[in-house]
Amino acid sequence: MKKTLSLALVMIMAITGVFAKENQTATNKTVKGKNVSITYSQPSSHENGKVAFGSTVLTLTKDCLIGGNKRSLKAGTYDVKINAAGGEWVFMLSKPGSANEVVLSTWALVKHTATSTATLDITSNSDGLLMEVDNISVQLPITFAN
Repeated sequence: MKKTLSLALVMIMAITGVFAKENQTATNKTVKGKNVSITYSQPSSHENGKVAFGSTVLTLTKDCLIGGNKRSLKAGTYDVKINAAGGEWVFMLSKPGSANEVVLSTWALVKHTATSTATLDITSNSDGLLMEVDNISVQLPITFAN
């Protein structure tokens, strides 16, 4: 429990690297799903018990709804920043190079898993994007317009 809370506090940093230093052993990974592509830095080690994240870019080929938002997000490319606190992650999307101009903000609940993943792993599924690290799993719902 203490490790989970510590990890949540550490993850208050932005995935775009605003507060995280570059991890020398990180590799870039691109995940493609129907109408969505996400490229992110996948750290392969922990430094002092902290996960170091690099930049994350989300590309949408169709307009969609993300999370619980009722407002449609236009197709395009967005920088993604995540703040984690308590039992939820807050996702902030902005146009590339304009991190202070958030286009959309939404949150997703954290689930704790029995298995642990040493590196950040993002997969595309029928519900959107699934992010897993350590014993944390977060599903970010994405619904595309027909």
